[in-house]
Amino acid sequence: MALAIAIGLPAPAWANTGSRPDVGDPSALIEKIAPDIATETVAVVEPPEVQDSERAEPSLVIPATADEPVKLAPPESEGAGQALSVEIVEAQGNATVANGITVFEGTSDSSVAYVQPTMNGVRFLTAVEDADAGNTFSYTLDIAPGSQLVDIPGGFTILVDPNGRYIATLDAAWAKDSNGKELPTRYELVGDVLTQHVEYPTGTMFPVLLDPAWTYAYDFYAGLGGPAYSVTYPKGKDWRVANLLNTCFSCYFPIAGASQGFPADGAILNLNASPFSLINVPAPVRKSTVNQGAMQFLALEGHFDGAGSKITFSWYNDASGYLHLYVYAYVVKDNGAVANEANRLVAGANWLTFWRNVANNVGDPGGGGGGGGA
Repeated sequence: MALAIAIGLPAPAWANTGSRPDVGDPSALIEKIAPDIATETVAVVEPPEVQDSERAEPSLVIPATADEPVKLAPPESEGAGQALSVEIVEAQGNATVANGITVFEGTSDSSVAYVQPTMNGVRFLTAVEDADAGNTFSYTLDIAPGSQLVDIPGGFTILVDPNGRYIATLDAAWAKDSNGKELPTRYELVGDVLTQHVEYPTGTMFPVLLDPAWTYAYDFYAGLGGPAYSVTYPKGKDWRVANLLNTCFSCYFPIAGASQGFPADGAILNLNASPFSLINVPAPVRKSTVNQGAMQFLALEGHFDGAGSKITFSWYNDASGYLHLYVYAYVVKDNGAVANEANRLVAGANWLTFWRNVANNVGDPGGGGGGGGA
């Protein structure tokens, strides 16, 4: 799969009048409506010629025709998600590529589908020329019956399989008109079809841009099985985690430089992200508390991931009672394939250790102790 020819779709009659941006020019439309995501386009990461067990970079395959699905796979590391294929229901025809963004014609003359590769996943954008395109846009997922979307602390929505195992993260739904006005929108998952609903209130300026984006994070719980996931309290209660971390934060958080007391909001931690005590990898962060008590670190100047990067830690219990640690990282700086690979592997090992430290000590008077595993 190699799509290297940048060919725009036929421009609508108003494209050169200056009245509205051209839906056939994804870069211009994104810059106009959602400039904050304009810089997130990355080169497509082809599946490497190695065994899946050796893959340390996420891979993305964007087909040359809308008849085939977009295929996304996580890096192979502890706590990673699962491979996911997504078919864009309202797309047709052959793909063209413009400035790294793949473009498909819509099944309606009033919409165009974009596929934007990002560092940790893929963004599916729909450009809506007018209300005749309708207000529902759907995607067919290759998921097992019984898979579902679950909202967890931190404001995240994750897709999990029938056993509660993490597949991927669905970023918050958004839709904006050409003036940047946010429009009411939501997701609905029925069976294997994800649909984004959008409303066009009076005064909506077309074109409209809307977006479901899939990303990968880490999710650790005893149901993953194996010796690494055998802990004393696999079903410890999530509300007990805060109590435990308040007793001695550095006793459980596995990164050097952590404070002994639980860090207050606004506190700066000069962490050392190196797994080797004699090597310093500066990782200064500022701590905050976000949605539903999730802990978030904001990278400061000098951080190896780049200032403005964020990492969020969410503790939750699934429907079976297992205690999960979900870790979502938004990385600003691309350190190159080799460094990215090393960082992912170290991060996966660190966050597994964090989960184990907590799950071995959180306690559960309700009787949730006794070994790990499904």
